[in-house]
Amino acid sequence: MTSFMAYSRFYKQSSKLISGVIGQAKCCGSLIHQRSVRRRVRPQISTFDPARLVPEDYFDLSSRIAPNIKISTAPTPLNPYYDVRNRAYLPYPPGTRGFYYFHSDPSLPAAAAQIRFRVTPSPDPASFSEGKDLLRPSTLPWSLQILGLASDPPKPMLKELVKQGLVNTPLLEQCMAFYAKEPLSQYSHIATSLDDPFLVQFPVTVITFNTLGFRRMGKFILPFEKRNSLGIHDNKRTPLLSG
Repeated sequence: MTSFMAYSRFYKQSSKLISGVIGQAKCCGSLIHQRSVRRRVRPQISTFDPARLVPEDYFDLSSRIAPNIKISTAPTPLNPYYDVRNRAYLPYPPGTRGFYYFHSDPSLPAAAAQIRFRVTPSPDPASFSEGKDLLRPSTLPWSLQILGLASDPPKPMLKELVKQGLVNTPLLEQCMAFYAKEPLSQYSHIATSLDDPFLVQFPVTVITFNTLGFRRMGKFILPFEKRNSLGIHDNKRTPLLSG
């Protein structure tokens, strides 16, 4: 009888101990799962409006090739890259930390608006004014042209700008009309004046870039010929302008 009672007490104590271990294991497993889920959740941009940025809109793109960026109008993450050279994607420069934002210059056509990236010293949105726009290797600002997002239907980034009230319906319709006539990449450079710089990668036979006015969009084509200052063809390419 005594042996039975001792065995019973031992069994109860062992059961409690095992239950406690299982409970702790479940708890730890739950925490690990939650942490794993948190790690897998990609950051989502809440706004492109510089006046409404929050610390959660701060992104660290340093040394990354094509970071995953989520917006509410896109079913899958977007992957904006930094630049391409010799058919290879370049990583974002070290120290590329800041905010994506909507940039519109009131002195330019509204369709020239862009998404840019402002490099700031801290995640505090108040530091936005202290920051500087991310530049490409060409020293031109890194940007996504809204004209290059105006396909039919519009790309998710442009839908997000419309949803946030940064692009109105008339501007959306104008951009889509321009895009229908002259489709272009969201990474394209668009000249809005004669003194705008543009990028040329030599050797080339033709320089082509897009132009934009308040009422129309066009394409500038400048052919190059192999000829020297005497008009004799050689290995150098010089501009050949025709009326």
